[in-house]
Amino acid sequence: MVAAGAAALGAVAYGQKLRADRLRVEEARARREADRQRDVAEERRSEAHDARILAGFRELAVRAQLPLAMKLLPEAELPGARRGWIELASDALNANALRATLRGHAGALAAAVWSPDGTRVLTASADGAARVWRADGTGQAVVLEGGGGAVLAAAWSPDGERALAGSEDGTARVWRIGGEGAPVVLAGHRGRINAAAWSPDGARVVTAASDPWERSSDRTARVWSAEPLRAMPHRRRDLGFFHAASIVEGGERVVAAHEDRTARVFRADGEGEPVVLRGHEGWVASAAPSADGARVVTASFDRAARVWSADGKGEPVVLRGHEAEVRAAELSPDGARVVTASDDGTARVWRADGEGEPVVLRGHEDWLTSAAWSPDGARVLTTSLDHTARVWRADGEGEPVVLRGHDGGVHAGAWSPDGERVVTASDDGTARVWSARAEGEPVVLRGHDGAVLRALFSPDGARVATASADATVRLWSAAGEGAPIVLGASAPVIALAFLDGGQRLMTVAMDNGIHTWSIDVDTLKKRLLTAHTDCLPPHMRVTYLGETASSAQDRHAACERSYQRAPLLAEGRGQ
Repeated sequence: MVAAGAAALGAVAYGQKLRADRLRVEEARARREADRQRDVAEERRSEAHDARILAGFRELAVRAQLPLAMKLLPEAELPGARRGWIELASDALNANALRATLRGHAGALAAAVWSPDGTRVLTASADGAARVWRADGTGQAVVLEGGGGAVLAAAWSPDGERALAGSEDGTARVWRIGGEGAPVVLAGHRGRINAAAWSPDGARVVTAASDPWERSSDRTARVWSAEPLRAMPHRRRDLGFFHAASIVEGGERVVAAHEDRTARVFRADGEGEPVVLRGHEGWVASAAPSADGARVVTASFDRAARVWSADGKGEPVVLRGHEAEVRAAELSPDGARVVTASDDGTARVWRADGEGEPVVLRGHEDWLTSAAWSPDGARVLTTSLDHTARVWRADGEGEPVVLRGHDGGVHAGAWSPDGERVVTASDDGTARVWSARAEGEPVVLRGHDGAVLRALFSPDGARVATASADATVRLWSAAGEGAPIVLGASAPVIALAFLDGGQRLMTVAMDNGIHTWSIDVDTLKKRLLTAHTDCLPPHMRVTYLGETASSAQDRHAACERSYQRAPLLAEGRGQ
């Protein structure tokens, strides 16, 4: 009887334990589900927040308020993850010319002039005052107000210490720039002064008067002695069509292959005359600079490559031997050798001075499309329409490493800075990052809507830039992590180069357009915040940032104070 009771109690206890365990499992599952839902909700909130900011930017930009639109972009919570953010930020910084808005006059402005040293601005207004501002928009303006009615003209003295202002009442006033003391009043005109200037030596001033309403007959200019003042208290040019291009280190020059059997070296800013390299007897397929930019190697359908001085002087070295068209050529990092890729299915390694016989790299089963040197100059990467890329010893010894996996012809390839990896660009719409020794599986970068034409590692090897026939450039993690940054281009891009240690990306497109993108998110945010000294008005903070009216007013005031300005009591929607 006792044993039976004990067994029953044990069964009850065991059942209670099972129920408790089940309850704990269910509670843990509920907590995980609640956490997941919170994460989803937070992600949706963040996406909505950033979408509102991007929409606000576009709305303000369309309304010709780009400077204020730029202030919105840094407010994005995850800018690097939002498609279009980098493109908008980079384009806005390139397009924006505004550095500061000088706001405070209560009437229309009639004049604005620079100080001789370019650090300050003098303005004249119908509100009866002239103002002296810091040109960067910081601080408070010095108000020069003298009771002569609307100020219609203003000028700086050559030493930048005094200001001359001409008024509607026919008087001119000379002020100490800091506003100390009373101005010297120059009275005598019978009409309003609409022009005023200093003599170059600062010893005299000239004023001019007129009256468009013919209420006076004063149509004079007057020259005044400065003696009383001593008592004052102290797109690029058309370069023709080119179909292939390379960017010289630093981004200042571009080397391009043209339709007229020439290559040309020109400045990226379009200044100066291009250097024309003329001599090929067939279509020039590619042109590439040496590492130091002093030479250019070209590849041509005349079955030859040529090595030129980049300044066009002297005769080129002609490299002949291929049995079909030469599609690509590249100088080694030390400039001593050239590798060429040909439709005859071979790559060849030549001495850049043309001496000796070339090393022939034979094994591809179709036309070669590109050839690239490893950073140490010991190996060569070739790509081909046979859907493979190959890594060869530059001396031709041993068997090449064959990289197979693309489903289309491979158009281009490039090495990582450490020489451990290569990236290939293919007609199958992907780029692939491989071990240069073919160890493991490649990282497949998939997302372009057309053939990938170019691929390039960033200087730190962490990112890959690709250019496609779909007229986009994409920036990927070289490890394939996360979504790429998509940059729209005006036409398919045929040349890529990272500048400033990977902070910027320069592109050359098939329509001959040259564009430089700022691609570092942190740098873009800092530049957006410091591009000019305007502050988002409170009503815009409410509309685009979702702030309360009180919070928007406080943050606007804080922004104004950060530039040493007193916040205005009210901000009109039109400002």
